[in-house]
Order: sequence, then structure tokens, then C-alpha cells
Amino acid sequence: MGKVEDIYMNHYKKLLLLPLLLLVISLSVLSINYFKTNSFIKKDVSLEGGISITINSEKKFDIEQIKQKLEKEFPQSDISIRELADFSTGKNLGIVIDMSDVKADQVTEKLSETIGIKFTNENFSVEEIGSSLGASFFKQMVIAVIFSLLLMAIAVAIMFKKLIPSVAVISSIVLELIVTLAVLSIIDFRISPAGIAALLMVMGYSIDTDILLTTRVLKRETGTVFERIKGATKTGLTMTMTTIAVSILMLLTTSSVLKQIFTIILIALIVDIITTWVMNASLLIWYLARKQKT
Repeated sequence: MGKVEDIYMNHYKKLLLLPLLLLVISLSVLSINYFKTNSFIKKDVSLEGGISITINSEKKFDIEQIKQKLEKEFPQSDISIRELADFSTGKNLGIVIDMSDVKADQVTEKLSETIGIKFTNENFSVEEIGSSLGASFFKQMVIAVIFSLLLMAIAVAIMFKKLIPSVAVISSIVLELIVTLAVLSIIDFRISPAGIAALLMVMGYSIDTDILLTTRVLKRETGTVFERIKGATKTGLTMTMTTIAVSILMLLTTSSVLKQIFTIILIALIVDIITTWVMNASLLIWYLARKQKT
């Protein structure tokens, strides 16, 4: 018996300690964040409410200096600044400033002085989003995620008709979401509607790998359990590594929306390797071992 096979087949209970540890750490991180900010993860203006200011200019701005001055002037506001650039050439097109708990008329004059540009209709625009609207939209997105999980659980239960394998698949997806959110919280990531959409995409990808593994292990009769897991792992990891490579390349884009989407996808795919090929695989081996004893 090879070393990897020995670890999987004889120490599968110990392997479950890794995802359990990740779960405990992730829940701790999210809980601390919630008690400090009343939210598990930071949200951008579109979800939290506030103003989004777009300044169109080819001038190169000192973003850190602008942020420091605005934070000094508006200490109650949560501020983020990002650059705008041409997707094909990388040419600077301006900046976008997101600020919470302020009104546009409070910021405009001070901002104009700070960056040294006189604002006109051609180079300046502002979008104001009410906090209640942002909160309502965020609530609807969370409901969409929960509803998706529920539908996945029903589909998996119908497909496998066995409680433990079905629970293992859904648990893998839930753990992946929790760990991904914890990592995003640690790196001070601000989630937007595009980020929520990325999480939904990740859920779809995660259930693909979990169903691939569960189907190979439970429904195929050729080969040993480890050989079936090994075959599924080769196929699944090939898919994952290809998507990771694409995600890394997409992080080089100048589009902030694409960067957000593929940052979340990249983190989730790395987590998926653990949740699927360590946790779910170990649970399936445990399930089959108990089934053989009865």
C-alpha cells in the first residue's frame, strides 16, 4: 500500500481534523468581525450605502495621500479608492472614490481642493445610494445564496438517496463558503454584487467536484475505493488547476469588477481542494467503512 493510499484509507479520521480546524478558525474570524463591525465582511457602497464619486482624468493621482486626507476630514466614513484604466492599453482614465456615511455636497469642495482639479460635468460624477437600499439589496443576495444551497441539497438528496453522502456534499460547499468569506475578511476585502455573483459561481463549481467524487466512489464498482478516489482526483484537480491558472491571469486585468470576481474564485478554488479531496473523500471512506461493518 502506497503512502498516500495508507493516509487516506487508514488515517481518514485524522484528515478530517484539517477542515475542522479551518472551520473553527473561520467562524472565529467571522464572529470577531461581526462583533466589531456588525457585519461578517466589509461591503462596498453599492451594498452598504453612501456615495460613489467618479473622477475622469489622465492625471496620475497619489491614491494613498488622497485617502489619508479624506479620512482625516471624514473620520466616520469608510473610504476606498480605486484607479480606472483602459482595459487594452492600461492608460490611466481616473479614479473612483467610495465613501459611506457622507453626502455628496459635504465632500465635493474638499475633494476638489485635495486633488487640485476643478470639477465639471465632463470630469466629475457622483452616485448616491441610500443605506436602506443597499441593505435591502444585500439581504436579497444572501437569500439567493441560501435558496441556491437549499436547491442543491434537494438535488443531491434525490441523486444519491443516501443521507451521509448527501450531507457530505452540502457540508463541503458550506465549509468552502465560510472559509472563503473568512479569508476575504482577513485581507480586508470589500464585497460588491459582483462578489456575491462570484460566490454563486463558486458554489456551482464546488458541487461539480463533489458530485464527481461521490459518483465515482459510490456508483462505480470497478477498482478499490482508493483507486476510484484517485481517478476522480486526477480529473477534478485538472479542472481546478486550469481554472486557477485562468483566474491568476484575469487578476492582471485593469477592471476592478473582474479582479473582484476572480480574486474570490481563486481563493475558493484553493479552499475547494481541501473541502472536496480531503474532507468529502474522508467522509466517504468513513461511510463505506461503517457500511461494510454493518
